Amino acid sequence: MTLATFHTDVANALGRGTSLSVQIPIWTRRAVGWLERNYTFQYMKRYLTLTVDPDADYPHYVAIGDYMFKKIKSVQYLAPGGDRKRPVKRIEPGDRDTQPAGNPSGYWLDGLSSFVLDTIPEEAIALHIHADLYTDWPSDTTLNHWMIRQGYDILFPRTMMNAARYLRNAEMFQTWKTDLTDNITTFNVAEEDLQNGGKLEQMVWSPEWDEFDENFPES
Repeated sequence: MTLATFHTDVANALGRGTSLSVQIPIWTRRAVGWLERNYTFQYMKRYLTLTVDPDADYPHYVAIGDYMFKKIKSVQYLAPGGDRKRPVKRIEPGDRDTQPAGNPSGYWLDGLSSFVLDTIPEEAIALHIHADLYTDWPSDTTLNHWMIRQGYDILFPRTMMNAARYLRNAEMFQTWKTDLTDNITTFNVAEEDLQNGGKLEQMVWSPEWDEFDENFPES
């Protein structure tokens, strides 16, 4: 299903012909934004790599680009030739009173434009970032997005709720709100299976004592 088909489905449900054709894409984009603010779907969970250029004018500023972060879960760096990633912890700018040369151990955000490292890198390193990202919802109606395909049952009612607000139709709003509530329950079950299925369960072992206990038998 494309975005154009989704817009047509909304128009058909409203039964107003083309009179609301300008508003429908707006309602759809707002619906996606609302859903992504309130829920974190698997497609939003991304693993990104940003390259740090030591020859840049300000190598400790690493541009975020067009990524729209909802939550940054972890940042690590990998130096050239290295095989082990090392953590870069989020800190407050005031936590550092110096900015020495070398590889970073901390970072903070400069608005939504850059990661600022707590050191001045002297070699090219790669920042590996695990984060949840918002979708930059496009106007291209040939789009075939996951939210339109698998998320149809929640995107459609939320879009119709936006339409109901515009039309000042409280009954219509409540009808589609009920539909969204019902659908999001089963949708969350499927998301839970997708996001957590296949994870190894950690075995918990609780012996009566261990080798650091004075009762541990000596060999």
